[in-house]
Amino acid sequence: VRFTTSGAITDTNGAAMNIISRDANTITGGVVLQGGTGVGTLADPIEIRAPKLAGSVSNTGAFSVANTGALEIGSIVIYTPTPTDGITMITGSATPGDDIVVTADGALTLTQPVTNKLAGNITLGATESITQSGGAITTAGTTYLAAGAGTGDIALSNALNSLRDVTVGSGRDGSLTSAYNAGATII
Repeated sequence: VRFTTSGAITDTNGAAMNIISRDANTITGGVVLQGGTGVGTLADPIEIRAPKLAGSVSNTGAFSVANTGALEIGSIVIYTPTPTDGITMITGSATPGDDIVVTADGALTLTQPVTNKLAGNITLGATESITQSGGAITTAGTTYLAAGAGTGDIALSNALNSLRDVTVGSGRDGSLTSAYNAGATII
């Protein structure tokens, strides 16, 4: 499933499911969301059920998505030979709320980059573990990582991560390897 607009992709039905990817058993299955002025809002994310997610915001606005089930932030090929990789905030004025927020009701795996080129924050949350097997996390803002209380590990292993203020919440062990991780707070 691919949604692309120069405007915003918004949620008008509250907490009800917005998008279900029926390609859960295929390699390329997933959801690509590309909005010029936002994907969801911090107060009302786009609710999806998909195995993979990729997308971007090309101007200002949040990228806010909540997934039911395990989720991979990965590489997706839909209707084009060029894959969409990871999640990126591309340009803009760095206004408050230009944040990336992705949550999964299950495990969250990063195989592609999550990049906020603005000064916005990145929040990654999962009810189970958060694992990075590829793709750097990059932001000049704060990075929030939250894994399931009592059951979730956080394992970030990309030495190219560019993290500033980091807040980590995990019910279990966590490991963080980063080129810049000053100001870390472990909860």
